[in-house]
Amino acid sequence: MLGRDPAHGDFDARAGNPGGRPKVLAELRDLARQHTPAAMRELARLSTKGKKEEVRLKAIEMLLDRGWGKVVPIGGPIIPAEDGAQNVVRTPYPCQSVEEW
Repeated sequence: MLGRDPAHGDFDARAGNPGGRPKVLAELRDLARQHTPAAMRELARLSTKGKKEEVRLKAIEMLLDRGWGKVVPIGGPIIPAEDGAQNVVRTPYPCQSVEEW
């Protein structure tokens, strides 16, 4: 039974899910990943040809997040680059419109 460790005031270090993730989830993930190239092409199309500005902006955001990673807020963690350098990602102040940006 999991419980508190009186010496440390902590929970026991045993895993809460010793069997791991169900195999069905891995199969579903693999199936979804097969559609990644087509989904990325559709995002690229929507980023330039979407009828609504909101659609274009969301598609652009999703493409950038997948290509470069999500932006970390100011004061967020330092992200090591592939070459060993450390980069701090800073976000712009929130804007209400593209014009304000």
